[in-house]
Amino acid sequence: MHLGPSHAPRPRPNPGRQRSCARSTALLALGALLVLALGPHGAGRAPTSALAQGAPTDWQRVAVWQPGFNADSLLDPVGVDAGPGAQFFVADRGHDRIVVIDAAGDILRSFGGRGDGPGQLRQPRDLAVDAGRDRIYVVDAGNRRLAIFRLDGSYVDSWRWAGPDFGFVPHAVTVSPLTGQVYVLSRLPWGFIDRFEPDGRWLGGWGDIGTSLGKFQFPEDLAILADGRVLVADTINDRLQIFDAAGQTAEAQIPLPGVASVSVEAGSGRIFALHRSSAQQPRPDRVSVLRADGSLELRIDSTAPEAFEPGSGIGVGGGRLALSTGFGAAGGQQGLRQYDTTTGAPRVSSLASPLDHAAFLRPVALDVAPTGGQVYLVDAAVDATRRYAPDGSFAGLIDSGAAEEIDVAADGAVYLASAPILGDVRLRKLDPAGNRVWDKTCDCLSGLGIAAGADRVMVSDAYRRQLLGFDQTRTNPRPVISYTVAGAGYAWLVDADLGPDGLVYGAGGAESSADVYVFDPMAPRGSGPRRSWSLSDPEQAAERIAVSPEGRVYVLGFDGRVEVFTAEGSPIGRIDPQPVPGFGYLLPRDIGAGPGDRLYLLDGASDSVLVHAPYQAAVTPSPTPAPDPPCTVSGGKTAAPDIVALGEPVTVQLTLDISCRPGTEPRADIVLILDRSNSMAGNRPGEKLFEARAAAKRFVQALDLSRHRVAILSFSDVVSLDQPLSADEAVLLDSLDHIRADGRTDIAGALERALAHLGAAGRPEAKPVVLLMTDGNPSRTGQPYVDAVRLGARARGRGALTYAIGLGDDVDAGLLTAIVGRAERYFFAPTPEELDPIYRQLSGAVGEVVATDLILTDVMGPDVRYQPGSAQPPAAIQAGDTLTWTSETLPAGGLRFVLRVLPQRTGRLPTNTRAQAEYTAAGQRYRFDFPVPQVLVIDAPTPTPPPTATPPSRPGTIYLPLLARQLCLPKDRERGVDVMLVIDTSSSMRGAKLDAAISAARWFLVLVDGRRDRVGLASFDSVGRRDYLLTQDLNAVSRQLDGLGTGQGTRIDLGLEVALEELRLRGRDGTPKMIVLLSDGQPTGGSEEYTLELAQLARQRGVTVVAVGLGGDVDGAFLQRVARTPAQYYFAPDQADLRGVYESIAGALPCR
Repeated sequence: MHLGPSHAPRPRPNPGRQRSCARSTALLALGALLVLALGPHGAGRAPTSALAQGAPTDWQRVAVWQPGFNADSLLDPVGVDAGPGAQFFVADRGHDRIVVIDAAGDILRSFGGRGDGPGQLRQPRDLAVDAGRDRIYVVDAGNRRLAIFRLDGSYVDSWRWAGPDFGFVPHAVTVSPLTGQVYVLSRLPWGFIDRFEPDGRWLGGWGDIGTSLGKFQFPEDLAILADGRVLVADTINDRLQIFDAAGQTAEAQIPLPGVASVSVEAGSGRIFALHRSSAQQPRPDRVSVLRADGSLELRIDSTAPEAFEPGSGIGVGGGRLALSTGFGAAGGQQGLRQYDTTTGAPRVSSLASPLDHAAFLRPVALDVAPTGGQVYLVDAAVDATRRYAPDGSFAGLIDSGAAEEIDVAADGAVYLASAPILGDVRLRKLDPAGNRVWDKTCDCLSGLGIAAGADRVMVSDAYRRQLLGFDQTRTNPRPVISYTVAGAGYAWLVDADLGPDGLVYGAGGAESSADVYVFDPMAPRGSGPRRSWSLSDPEQAAERIAVSPEGRVYVLGFDGRVEVFTAEGSPIGRIDPQPVPGFGYLLPRDIGAGPGDRLYLLDGASDSVLVHAPYQAAVTPSPTPAPDPPCTVSGGKTAAPDIVALGEPVTVQLTLDISCRPGTEPRADIVLILDRSNSMAGNRPGEKLFEARAAAKRFVQALDLSRHRVAILSFSDVVSLDQPLSADEAVLLDSLDHIRADGRTDIAGALERALAHLGAAGRPEAKPVVLLMTDGNPSRTGQPYVDAVRLGARARGRGALTYAIGLGDDVDAGLLTAIVGRAERYFFAPTPEELDPIYRQLSGAVGEVVATDLILTDVMGPDVRYQPGSAQPPAAIQAGDTLTWTSETLPAGGLRFVLRVLPQRTGRLPTNTRAQAEYTAAGQRYRFDFPVPQVLVIDAPTPTPPPTATPPSRPGTIYLPLLARQLCLPKDRERGVDVMLVIDTSSSMRGAKLDAAISAARWFLVLVDGRRDRVGLASFDSVGRRDYLLTQDLNAVSRQLDGLGTGQGTRIDLGLEVALEELRLRGRDGTPKMIVLLSDGQPTGGSEEYTLELAQLARQRGVTVVAVGLGGDVDGAFLQRVARTPAQYYFAPDQADLRGVYESIAGALPCR
């Protein structure tokens, strides 16, 4: 699977965005992504219409600025332990590596490196050296695992799991020199210590929250005493605690304020503890050396010239104490200091300031100065902003402070916004030299996207769907102006930039009706945009925006491509950035436009800056001949009735099915994302995490792993890739079995990690799929919500199918729907037990998909008009006569599309000019042309007086109880309806009856409105079955009808019971609810009373029960009692009448 720019159009329906209203008609899709290369290194070619506007028409990549760091320095070092030969091993957290430092303070070697693969690390926090067994145990905190290496740095293994009850979130580690047993501290609020044999077998653990002896409050470190007992730094309780080797007994405590790190000297048994010198001191600034009996022997304080505050970690060996210092140190000097363990005298230091280094390490935002073209980069690794010349040479440090967004104004002032996980959003202004002019809180919940002018600083508050304006004073945190638009999407605007014309250009985000909005920042409050426009691909949306000094507008889409426009919105060209050499994928984070139409793009995959510049020669790609289609396509188009009177509608139905030869079936690389935050806790049947794991396991077991692969990713506030993409069922199931709950909820972090893994490990021929399950919301309001929506849109824009499952009452359905982009891709499970059928439904759909990226276009004939609102599924309408349906999937069993047309003259007329379907199979695009049906249109008959009624010679077909009933077409209804179709599958329904029932039910699905209505399916014989959940995916329900079979018994009561329960669990509040029950016989003896009780219960809940009796053997009187009134009972004497019955029921759905 390969996560790259998606060039096949993608469905993107939205109530406020009518460019594509079609629903995805399958749950999972498989297939390759098409990657289009336009010129060298991602060149772009403008459309012909742009060539006369005096703007460049092509761009090519001219440079790549790659990240770097001083290999002889440390960044945010933490844990330290002594190795053989007077060496110290140090967790160099900021550089994602382990370094080895000798007694002279020199770095001898390092191992690790950023990543989640074997031997790679993310934010290593602590380590323990067992020299006698040639092992180093590393707390790989960013990957939520314990990584194991040999002393030479070669990788051995990783441990991800511990005991059955609590989460394994490694924070600190130590190893017993006596037994080789490994002790791992998980920094849960109470702290928990797991004990392992050297081979990884779990021996047990202990830990509980409290202040009494034996309990913890946020412990930070642990060590092993000479006799094998365990020493724990119980930080918030201001003490060291001593336990027996198994943790069964707390034997003693030693008071030490804020003790943060501890180490024991081999041989002497002396204890070295890093702590605060007093309760008032905020950070560790003292090392106390204690004798084995706990008495004080020596103190080393943080004083000049060796002021180490704040200390991070300590290690002891070879007569030396090694102490690490990270962020916050005096003079910014980070690194390692070594002291004599006897006298406490300093011996050698390995120190450097990361701000003295010219290179960037992990850039998250950039902007370009309008004058001079200097590039400003925000580096999250060191919380600094640096300035570079247009050629990439270092031009100076501008600011040292956290930030997530930057804007450089025309006068050279620099504006930065920070949106921390905890705390207020802040804005700060620097003068061109980097001096702070002001720094203030910002009353905006998502402060990304800054456009600063002389009088106002405009900020995109996407969470509250506003563009806010702040004044230039130091103290006023409140906006002085705000703007919005009608129908703004869930996150609007997501970015903003100021043009040379003084106007603000904003990127609308994934759910907006347009992509680019232009505002006058000095317009009165409530003013709308000056203008707006959309990207050339109606299925894409704008994530980032930048305006060049020449007034050109560069828009980064969620698909990773950049489109270029004039300030008025006329297209100029397009840039298709390509991955940096050595990386198989690209994750654009930000863009900046400089003088001379140079575009700077920040790539999150490689942490590089890609520079594109105009060039003159256009490259025309050579056409590649298409291979023979791997699939057989069958389809048809019919018009009924084929003879109509002028003024009467004609129903047109298109069907499409594809059967592909073995070996060409689409493949999927699927990332299962499971919430493991504290609210998910529960390891017993019926509890959240237990049921989530069990349902996910059945999902995996139902997949065809000969074609598909699955990755397991779990998240709290720490995101971990628990199992990379694999087709090994046993490994996947084991990974799921071991997930335990801990921490808060970082949905955006989980989505970002999933995208990175799909990009790095996905197969080029496989379809990326992301399936998110959560029971809560992001842990902070504002930016985490916006980031989750942006990353969901980025996944979809890059070709991934996204699905979400919300568990329980605390989920934000609006957020999860915005993440996945469509209501039918969001599933709600009120209780843990409801997860299993959802996962089974999703996994079953994976194997059904035979082709992807379907686009079906139907152009009306010149003498017919489309009847508005009649298309099912809903279609996008262009120019009033062209309907377009888009679907990411084409499942086995095919799809049906229905619309109505109105002939405009008499004679034999074609219903359309052309109809064609394009789809992807085996990585190639193919086309199927539909036939063009014709209808005969005759003059409307002259009205005649109604004839005198004559009694019929035999009973007539009466299936509409109220003859005066007016049909309520879907377009007339303002509210949706939740309908459960309940079908009798007793043995008497076998054959033609069941076929007719299925056909009539399909016609009902055509008549309801998939944009507002939801339909579920249940059946009954001797048991009741819920065959499909309530959904707006009406095609999925239609396919499920084919799976109905017959059995013995007629338990109407059990069918009603299943339908009522589904409406209770998933019915929408305030939405009318209905059960449509079909039976051809009499209820099984003894079940009548319960059936009537259930019907009464339905009415008490506001559920309308409509009963349909089929054939002469039906107990019509009983069904009328079930329906309560004759008006809600329909009788169909034979199978031919059923379609009319269901049409009547659809027409009777409530209009208001």
